[in-house]
Amino acid sequence: MTTSNTRNSFSTPTYDDYFEYNWLIKDFQDIYKETETGHPMISERFTSPPFYDWRIELYPHGYAYQSRRYISLYILGFQSDFEKQNQMKLRENIIMKFDLFKKDHNNDNYNLIKTQEIEIDNSSFNFKKSDHDYMGNPSFCRIGDILSLDHNNNNNNNNRIDLIVRATYNIQKDNNQSLLDFNKSSSFSIPSQEEFFNNNNFCDVTFKFDCNAEIKASRMFLAMKSKYFKRMFNGE
Repeated sequence: MTTSNTRNSFSTPTYDDYFEYNWLIKDFQDIYKETETGHPMISERFTSPPFYDWRIELYPHGYAYQSRRYISLYILGFQSDFEKQNQMKLRENIIMKFDLFKKDHNNDNYNLIKTQEIEIDNSSFNFKKSDHDYMGNPSFCRIGDILSLDHNNNNNNNNRIDLIVRATYNIQKDNNQSLLDFNKSSSFSIPSQEEFFNNNNFCDVTFKFDCNAEIKASRMFLAMKSKYFKRMFNGE
């Protein structure tokens, strides 16, 4: 297994419901030469709002023999400390997009080679049996779109090639109330509903955040307002 330790190349903006991560893979032609089918590269672990941990996994020669002429690409989800502490087994609905950029050292431009958008529903990443889960595409991009290969699938060009894998996503709030709303502050400004938060007469659950803030809330109120919390409190 090959693990990349490169830094992000592009800026990585983060907003309440939007996140972008860029993984730079330098001298991909050397990596392709030294790896085999089924041997992945793995990005550094990164955290996206509200508290999700991820890695990107890329197979230069494909995940399996059937996909050996393709780059296989997967997103790995790891149960974060916050999710473990609050016994969260499922995640919110997410639209995730992957872009693959190629840069030839003969010029300074990054060219978009492949893009794919996938919908991750709240059952795609399930931490009931393990603290990590994954999904992806074994035939994400043809190797021939990146390197010039001969009939034996060997690179016959000495050009140096860098790749950037960009992952962006938006949390979908149509079907459930996002936990992002609870991670902004330890107080709320919802006049008609604020009595259900940080009020010992109603609250029976506490959310603790990395910034040392905490929010007390009513399980019943959260379950009534959000399918996400209803599933979480039911242990789904």
